Amino acid sequence: PRQPPRPQEAGEAREASWCTGFTAALPVGAMLVASARRRRRRGVRRRRASLAAFFDISDDAIALPGRYSPEAISRACSRAPFYLVARCTVVFFRCMDWVIGALATGEAAADDPELARSLRKLLVDLGPSFVKLGQMLASRSDICPPVYIAELRQLADSVEPFAREDAQKLLRSEWQALGLGAPLVDTELPESPVAAASLSQVYRMELEGFGAVALKIQRPGIRSQVCAD
Repeated sequence: PRQPPRPQEAGEAREASWCTGFTAALPVGAMLVASARRRRRRGVRRRRASLAAFFDISDDAIALPGRYSPEAISRACSRAPFYLVARCTVVFFRCMDWVIGALATGEAAADDPELARSLRKLLVDLGPSFVKLGQMLASRSDICPPVYIAELRQLADSVEPFAREDAQKLLRSEWQALGLGAPLVDTELPESPVAAASLSQVYRMELEGFGAVALKIQRPGIRSQVCAD
């Protein structure tokens, strides 16, 4: 008959079994701990990025979708409330400054060319949404005095261009983001554009292999501005 194991041998067997199981579980435990640490680090980075976007007031604060979607734009704007507050503050105080000047001028404000010129410059400074508003007002001779109509009509084809350096920087960054090289990355833009409008300005250039081309560059930061407006 088989004799039962002695207590000492049984204890040694259990200890050996426990050690073997513990040793086998060590790599699995290490993988689980490493995975938890990675998830925690990713969570921290996401929270930091979300917090940075929450307080961002730069022109690129709103991460807009590639395609037009009112719902996606609404969600993107809700993630950058400080940008919306900053934009509203700028628009309010700039407009109030002009209104106070107009009230101080009195009845002569309706025929004041300097006041009309300052309104046109104000609309240009506030961005494309307000330039479009000025273009619409330029066609409303029933509500705008003639001196204002004459100034606002310039917004149709004589908008002040933005800086050439900004256009050059925007061209190179977007061209490189597309993974494209020459001919535009190393090309210097002309000193002044052929035309400038509310959304973009156009340069005439000579490119090797293409000949004469019209290069249209969008105004920097206008996507966030228009969506916020």
